[in-house]
Amino acid sequence: MKNIAEKILELGMGTVVFTQEKIEQAIRTLEKKGEIGKKEAEKLIEELTQKGKDIKKEFQQKVEEAVKSALKKMDIPTRKEVEEIKKELEELKKKIK
Repeated sequence: MKNIAEKILELGMGTVVFTQEKIEQAIRTLEKKGEIGKKEAEKLIEELTQKGKDIKKEFQQKVEEAVKSALKKMDIPTRKEVEEIKKELEELKKKIK
């Protein structure tokens, strides 16, 4: 299940990176044509880079939530729950001996 989530996440991130590169190219083109100044181009690139990071973070959170929800619906225990069960089992083994 983790592999699928990672692949979805990578696909989404690849799309964001690709889009960001295209936007940066478009801004540089506008700068070369003299339609915007160098400072304005840098500012736009910085703003769009930050926006891309924000989108990436939001996307990661949504994928994580979707995976957690799917695991919960399938009644699969979390790593924490498995660790708690292991600990309880070890304690019971000690009591039996």
